[in-house]
Parts: sequence; C-alpha cells; structure tokens
Amino acid sequence: MPTVPKVSPLAGRPAPKEMLIDVGRLERDFFEKRPDVTNPEQLVSFGTSGHRGSSLHGVFTEAHILAITQAICDYRRAHGPDGPLYLGKDTHALSGPAERTALDVLTANGVDTIVQPNNGITPVPVISRAILAYNRGREAHIADGIAVTPSHNPPKDGGFKYNPAHGGPAGTEVTQWVENRANELLRAANAGVKRVPFASAIRSATTHQEDFVLPYVRDLRNVVDMDAIRAAHLKLAVDPGEHYRELTAQFGAPWYTRLDAPATPEQKTRLRTLTPEAVGAQTLAGDPILSKLTRAPGDDAPIGGLKVVTANGSFAARPSGTGKL
Repeated sequence: MPTVPKVSPLAGRPAPKEMLIDVGRLERDFFEKRPDVTNPEQLVSFGTSGHRGSSLHGVFTEAHILAITQAICDYRRAHGPDGPLYLGKDTHALSGPAERTALDVLTANGVDTIVQPNNGITPVPVISRAILAYNRGREAHIADGIAVTPSHNPPKDGGFKYNPAHGGPAGTEVTQWVENRANELLRAANAGVKRVPFASAIRSATTHQEDFVLPYVRDLRNVVDMDAIRAAHLKLAVDPGEHYRELTAQFGAPWYTRLDAPATPEQKTRLRTLTPEAVGAQTLAGDPILSKLTRAPGDDAPIGGLKVVTANGSFAARPSGTGKL
C-alpha cells in the first residue's frame, strides 16, 4: 500500500504570526528601492516566461516593472502583436502596485490595454483564454497579455509574466529579448521608459475596463457538460486515497521530488543553454535513456533547460527566475 502523505499541522488553521508578511514594508520597498545594476542578482531575469522576486531584496521593484513593461512595448513594436493587451493580476501583495505601474507605461506607449473592472482579480487561465478568444479567426492586430503573478512563490514575492499571441507562456526567444532590453533600460536608469501618471492612465482612451473573468466561467460549459451534472441530481462521496490505490496497483506508485539550489546568473545561463550532448550517460536509474529534450515534443517550444526521459521516469533541470536552479 502506498504511503499516505502527511497532512500539515497548519491545515485549516490561521497562519501563525511568524509566517505573516509586512505588506506595508513590501510596498514601500517596491517604490523606494533601486536595483544595484552592478549586482547580477538584481537585474531582470526571466524564468518560466516571467521575472519573479521580492522587493525586500531589491529584485522586484517599480524600476524592474518600468523596464520590463517598456521592453515588452519595444518588443511589440519590433515583432508584433499590435492588437489589445490583456493585463491582469493575482492577490499577492506586490501584484497591485506592479499592475498599476505597468499600465502607466503601456498607456504612455499607446498600447490598447484591457483590465478587469473595479481593480478585479484575473487568474492566468482567464488571461490566456481572453487572448485566444480574441485572436480566433484573426490574422492581423492580434492580442497578447501580461499576468502579474509569481505563481506558487511565497507571499512576499511578486511576479510579472508575458503571454504572447498563443496565450501560453512566452518562449525563451521572446523572454531573452525582453530580458536583455529591460536590463539595458535599467542600466540607463530607465531614461528610455515612457510613463504617464496612473490617474491619467486609468482614464485614457487606450484603457478599457472589461470583464474577462465571466466569459471564462461561461465558457466552461463548452468543455464540461454542466447540464448532465445538473440533471443527474447526484449526491456523491468520493474517497481519493481509494482511486489512488487502484491507479498505483495498475501503473505503479509515482515518485516526485524537486530540488532547489542557489545559482549565479552565469550558472543559470549555462543551464538554459544545455544541449542533449551534455548528457553522456546512456542510462538513468538503471533504465535506458530514450530521449534528451530541450524543446517540448508537442509544440516544439523551448523548455528553457534540459529534460532526460526513460520508459519509467524523467528528470528536468532548468533555471528559475528566483536565483535558483
């Protein structure tokens, strides 16, 4: 029988005081701290499509968001798309200030920007769906988006992701361009950044407040048969442990672990540019290695690292945007 994961003693309880963050300090540092451009750890660094970090460490500040947003505007002018940009945020403490800062820059650059009304929250899938829905059937003036979120990172962190016209995370070709341009701007003290005050940006003719959460929710009926669920009048009690045992009896017990290690920018660059030839071994944990991937087999998108696959498992090594491997 597989081992049942232990339930955290904090489950269902308020977070203890020592785990809480100082939101006021996070916001003050976001606006007041200036990154040390001689320190590679405080430059813009894109992991999975975005830049992440904490204002407490000078890694996610107003200066970073100004530079990244201007770099995205410059990328759009050089490579497209040139349609509307969907801008949304999650509930992390730094997401609101970052979203407002981004809108200042997008407005100054004349980008038609769509935001959720009433300072609303927009999960990343909502932004992805909005991009895809707008672009369906279009060949010109297509949309893209920015998601202000550090995903699963701790509450003290902020994150800023760019989603191009396909709706998913930007590939390394795009993120490397944006990262390089943003750091060029940072090193010049953001002299090349265009910006208007937020009070003007939110009232600008290029800013459109539109609910794109509700269309996402309504669109769920196209992938889930809600009528069948409603008509069944079912009362269900499900034991997932039980289904898990059936699956592991058929397919075997899965094992997963994630190892994080501090990394310098030079180490992350080396990891990001690994090639299959870097792995000389023929076996992994006793199994023959079947493939060594640097691009996803489905859409040929770069994975930003290297994945080694056998018939019974795999491992992937890639840099994150938080100074870790």
